[in-house]
Amino acid sequence: METVLPAGCGNAPRVFVVADIVSAWARNDDAALAGLSAETALWTVVGADPGAGSLAARIRPDEAVQRLELDDIITHGRLASCTGRLVIAGGDGELRCVEFSHHVRFRSAGRTAPLVAVRTFLAEGVSR
Repeated sequence: METVLPAGCGNAPRVFVVADIVSAWARNDDAALAGLSAETALWTVVGADPGAGSLAARIRPDEAVQRLELDDIITHGRLASCTGRLVIAGGDGELRCVEFSHHVRFRSAGRTAPLVAVRTFLAEGVSR
């Protein structure tokens, strides 16, 4: 999966932590997410079935995430947000995208503090 980071995002260390979290989410990499999260971390997808998983409602079994495009990553203290899109290829080669906005809370403002909560908004978008 190709990952596109926003320009000029190198001045805040936590920006790369957020990018790692979103990248693990896009890859459906539960092990990587567990390594970045507190044991009691809660990930909520607004409007989704709580038991469906954060991507299950948007990606079908015959699809694969081709590209993760991060538009903005904002961090302040123990809070962060990230917007962007997933470019997804279907089994027929057709591309579509899912726009996302993640609102992240860490246990503390420390760079290595674990993720404790994410609230995610998803919407079908237009592939660029």
